[in-house]
Amino acid sequence: MSHHRNAKLTVEQCRIFDVGSLRDDLNFVDLPDNRGKVSRLGTITWSDPSGRIEAAFGYEVGRTTNEGLLVLVDPERTWPFPPAVRLMGDYLIPITTTQPRIGGVRYWFRCPVEHDRKPCGKRVKKLYLPPGEETFGCRYCHDLTYRSCQKHDQRKYDLARDPVALDAALSSKDLRRASLGVQALPLAVREMQKSGS
Repeated sequence: MSHHRNAKLTVEQCRIFDVGSLRDDLNFVDLPDNRGKVSRLGTITWSDPSGRIEAAFGYEVGRTTNEGLLVLVDPERTWPFPPAVRLMGDYLIPITTTQPRIGGVRYWFRCPVEHDRKPCGKRVKKLYLPPGEETFGCRYCHDLTYRSCQKHDQRKYDLARDPVALDAALSSKDLRRASLGVQALPLAVREMQKSGS
């Protein structure tokens, strides 16, 4: 069993807003003939395992001359989907682009969470809305971790790097220690393979 040193929220506990879900709208709005002239409306929804919609919010994708591509998060358009995601009100999320070597365009959010009245601006593919928060933001602004990081048990890695301690754990009569040794064994094998032993 792993021991958690912190009780950070994980990204898996949050509503996730992926810029990829806006790709068609962004491509349309960003066409040379449409730039600054059109916008696209849409809705992001989240469902439970049975497929029932749990939450939603409306958005508008557009482009301005000064600020470029933007997403307007519009909580007013959540009414058909109970319960609506609790948001602070309308706010803008800037979108930026990069050009991959293989061609095309890659879209990114710029994190809108403000610190000392300045937006974070970190370029990310996903924004998160933790329970109780009112603004989508990056992992760093919401101080989020991954579930897999919380399951990391350093004791297994320490045993995997110490063959004598691993052997002692595997032959231990203490079930907890022996179990830890069994969990560390695959890591030890990988370590030996990496080092070419």
